[in-house]
Amino acid sequence: MISGAPLIRALLAIHAPAAALLAGRVFQDEAPQGVEFPCATFTCVFDDPQDHLRGRSSLKRQRWQLDVWTTTPADADQAATAVQAALAVRDPAAVAAWLEEPSVELDFLEQEYRRLAPYSVVMNETRPGHDRDSGLSRFMLDFTLWFY
Repeated sequence: MISGAPLIRALLAIHAPAAALLAGRVFQDEAPQGVEFPCATFTCVFDDPQDHLRGRSSLKRQRWQLDVWTTTPADADQAATAVQAALAVRDPAAVAAWLEEPSVELDFLEQEYRRLAPYSVVMNETRPGHDRDSGLSRFMLDFTLWFY
C-alpha cells in the first residue's frame, strides 16, 4: 500500500499554528509512552484502490482517523482547529518542498510511484471526547485523503 502518511505529516509540518502546537509530536498509530502534550496520532482506516476501464489507477483514496490528545478540553479544541486548518492547506509546492520531492506536476502519461501530485483532503467527521483511563482530552478527525 502506498501510504498517505508522509503527506499528512507534511501538511501538519508546513502549517505554522499546527506545527507550533504539536512541535513534531505527530505519530502514526500510537504515541510513545511519556510523550508531552499536545500530540497527535493518526491511523489509516481503509485503503480503497481505484480502478478505471484500463485497469488499476494510480489515484489513491484512503480514509484516516487523526486524534489530537491534550490535557484539557480547551487545549483540544485549539489544537483541533489548527490541525483542521493544516489539513485544508492547498499548497502542493510547500508540501513537495517539505517532502523533498522534485516536482508537483502530474504527468498522466508517466506517473511515478513516489512522485507527489495534487491531493485533496475531505473532512468526514469531527468529534470531541475524553479518555477516562488516561484523563486526557481527545479530538477525533475523520477524513478522506485523495492523492496520486
